[in-house]
Amino acid sequence: MEVIPSIVGTNFKEVSERLEKISGATGWVHLDVCDGKFAPSTIWPFGEADEVNDLAAFMSRTDRPKVEVHLMVENLSDWKVESILKLRPERAVVHIESSGNIFSFMDKATANGAKTSVAILLDTPSQFATPFIARAGRLQLMSITDLGHYGAQFDPRAIDAVKTLQKKYPKVEISVDGGVNPENILSLKEAGADCVIVGSCVWASQDPVEALKKIRSII
Repeated sequence: MEVIPSIVGTNFKEVSERLEKISGATGWVHLDVCDGKFAPSTIWPFGEADEVNDLAAFMSRTDRPKVEVHLMVENLSDWKVESILKLRPERAVVHIESSGNIFSFMDKATANGAKTSVAILLDTPSQFATPFIARAGRLQLMSITDLGHYGAQFDPRAIDAVKTLQKKYPKVEISVDGGVNPENILSLKEAGADCVIVGSCVWASQDPVEALKKIRSII
């Protein structure tokens, strides 16, 4: 099972500080962005003073980890979304609950060198994701209901949901995002998850790198 740390920041200073702290300890980072419409939280780069290109210097580094950008946005045609894709992240995670043409978004992501992953909320019937999963080959299940910040509580229904998804889509990589911690990570692995995104259990620690190593050692 792969364990990827998430990066959440209300501004680029927070994003940058977390990237610098964790980059040397991981092959991937999961960068959350939220427009304050899809979910209540407004985080980088959707604050009024935020600039997407603040991330450009990090993205141009040859020693950086791979980046997947989790787009918790209402409008996939937002210019900031397109600006993020132009920074050429390795993967873009798109919610089927967003408005707009998801296949068109996938085309734009591919044109900018990014693979795609389809994200669904826990209460969204999985059959709505089927047409997109066939193209993306990767599915991210949200295991929380309160999106866009650290500290949301894990919803135990996610365990059975992963089992169901694994049986329905046996060739699809399944990632779980939200509230993952040392107490539930093994249950998620046993249920069939291929990847988990970890946030508060890493960043609540005074030593995030050590916390990441610790949760990885459990599996």
